[in-house]
Amino acid sequence: MKILKYYEIWKINLLNSLMYFSDFIFYSVFIGVIIFIFVNLWRNLYSTTSVIEGFTLVMMIWYLVLTESMVVNIGGTTLIKELNQEVKSGDLIYVLNKPYNYVAYHYVKSLCQWMLGFTTSFIIAGLVALFFVGALEFSLITLPFILVILLFSFTIDFTISAILGISAFWMEDTTSFKYVYEKIIFILGGMLIPLEIFPEWLRIISAKLPFSYIAYHPAKLFVMFSFKSFLWIMLAQLSYVIFFGIILVILYKLAVRKVNLHGG
Repeated sequence: MKILKYYEIWKINLLNSLMYFSDFIFYSVFIGVIIFIFVNLWRNLYSTTSVIEGFTLVMMIWYLVLTESMVVNIGGTTLIKELNQEVKSGDLIYVLNKPYNYVAYHYVKSLCQWMLGFTTSFIIAGLVALFFVGALEFSLITLPFILVILLFSFTIDFTISAILGISAFWMEDTTSFKYVYEKIIFILGGMLIPLEIFPEWLRIISAKLPFSYIAYHPAKLFVMFSFKSFLWIMLAQLSYVIFFGIILVILYKLAVRKVNLHGG
């Protein structure tokens, strides 16, 4: 069965990643240090008030725990670089001859690395948050719904990153896309601060962009869960996945045709 083929790819990449588990721990500790810095920064900002734009100090720090753990580990910018290198070096030709779909292979590979990286980062960053600001009010019943939203977040990032990476067929170098995309998620995606803190006009625009559904909306749902919010966030994410997925499929087919026309 085809699905078993990709399960084996996932398992192989998991075993390979575990061989370098110390790297995941290092990045996770780094995120823990970032959360410690944010704790001290936001404590000063909350010194004269208990709520900022609907967020308490505890909610704000746990919001940042999720956005940092999510964005640092989704690996979209790494995917852009990897696809760009495969196209420029010609290694793509060898991958296309394999008995699996090129895009699906990278999705499963990236998903495996994200799951491991996100889990370790969230645990370590969460321990830092728990020690300095306390626990977030959270019901385990909502956990499956949060995980669904996080999976869609990863998928949106993957499709956008894959589109930018595959564009290397027509662009000389897509490295610049990597840096621009990364910074957009940092700011307009709500990774560094919730969008409520932005000016009203910028908040409205940013909240509707796909980048906010990678970091901001999932993190806000995590600290302020409601089933109504879950449903409309999931529908919006699904819409973006379908939209970017269609573009990705079209570009991929054009890219394969371009390889064939050039004798690949």
